[in-house]
Amino acid sequence: MNIIIYKKNLFSADKLSMPNQFTAEKLIKSNDLDGVLNAEVSILGNARVDLTLNSVSSEVIDKYQLNNDKKIVL
Repeated sequence: MNIIIYKKNLFSADKLSMPNQFTAEKLIKSNDLDGVLNAEVSILGNARVDLTLNSVSSEVIDKYQLNNDKKIVL
């Protein structure tokens, strides 16, 4: 029952936000929406990961007052 509601929600959406092209293609194809989905699909990235990987380490160390002599593990 939940799968039907999920597919209906995807099909009736005007816009979809996806983290990457691979995920967008898999989601659309696995839900049999390839060629029938009218929604605008935007590839916007994943904020948590993108901000972490694209940050300047010295700025993060200063902002959170971290000890620069030790390893920082995410």
